[in-house]
Amino acid sequence: MNSLGVPMTQGALACRVSLIVPICRDIKSISELFESLQELRMDLDSFECLVVAQNNLDGTKEWWKGLSPVDKDWFRLVSLQDGANRDLAAFHGIQNSRYEILVVSQTILSNPRKQITELISPLYQNRSDFVMGSFQEQNIEKERLGLYERFHRALAALLARPFVRARDPMPRFFAFRRIDLERTVDFKPHGQNVALELIVKSKIKRVSEVFIFDLHETVQERKFGIKKQLEHLRHLRHLANYKYGNLSFFLQFGLVGLSGTFVNLISLTLLMMLGVSLHWAVGLAIWVSMTTNFALNRFITFNYATEAKLWRQYLGFAAASSVGALVNYFVTIQLTQHFALMKTIPQLAAVCGILAGMFINFLSNRYLVFPASSCKSS
Repeated sequence: MNSLGVPMTQGALACRVSLIVPICRDIKSISELFESLQELRMDLDSFECLVVAQNNLDGTKEWWKGLSPVDKDWFRLVSLQDGANRDLAAFHGIQNSRYEILVVSQTILSNPRKQITELISPLYQNRSDFVMGSFQEQNIEKERLGLYERFHRALAALLARPFVRARDPMPRFFAFRRIDLERTVDFKPHGQNVALELIVKSKIKRVSEVFIFDLHETVQERKFGIKKQLEHLRHLRHLANYKYGNLSFFLQFGLVGLSGTFVNLISLTLLMMLGVSLHWAVGLAIWVSMTTNFALNRFITFNYATEAKLWRQYLGFAAASSVGALVNYFVTIQLTQHFALMKTIPQLAAVCGILAGMFINFLSNRYLVFPASSCKSS
């Protein structure tokens, strides 16, 4: 065994590894990668590297054609067509790989031989099914990430807790077994969240995090700008819908309804300040809150159905809201008439009525107003 406890066979690690490097931007980075992997090849039973390069990258194919037939067999070039989804670059490489252990590196490896060996060790020893490589804490300090970036890194990890417990839920260096890909369906990563997508869609349970020394990720790569934050939130929502189904949709529907309560109260206050009569102010406030609820549900909760006609969905939403209001009223009245506690504390009956009305409202919107069948992409 080597120092990591991985069995050795005639001086090599007895495992077959495919390294996928998505999106190399220039010939220099590709040639440097080729040279840095020579020692690693000698350590592994079988090894290949698949570089996913843009189809129009000047000189890349010519450089690759200059390699020997032996080198071409292990150092392979996968072309990403112009206009192709760059988020799927890693998946293109994975699809074209041949070996059992898959390593994806979306960052610069200063010492591939050592870093890849450390990463795949838990897989080989069957201590994990998915290994994420992350910074050592010393390197985080060395990069001097500001308080803003540190806060959003911690927030990203907290929001990803329903799917994986890790300090960094968006690693750019990770490894897993090919056999687990057989359970992966509907692979649609957003931004750099390839690892999280694979963990959820492949239903992987044993996930570990290995802190790698000298993992050179720049501050710019790790910086959480507004665009990256929104990408992360959209992806988490996508994964929640996939993993939890109607529970996820219902929670989103409830949050939208809660926002409508605040819109209603604010609208009512403003209208009355403008001198609008109480009856008109109440009615207009209800209409405003219902309209904002419709917009948020259409473009967030049920955004798969945005191709359907707007006016038809709006009328359907209004009708479903009316049915929900009637259920709310009926349940509240019935509870106060049949239960002494509810009659004494009608607020409890009102809460039950609200929940019943919201549940009926949700089902009506999910399956009648915004059905998945109304969208081709669903």
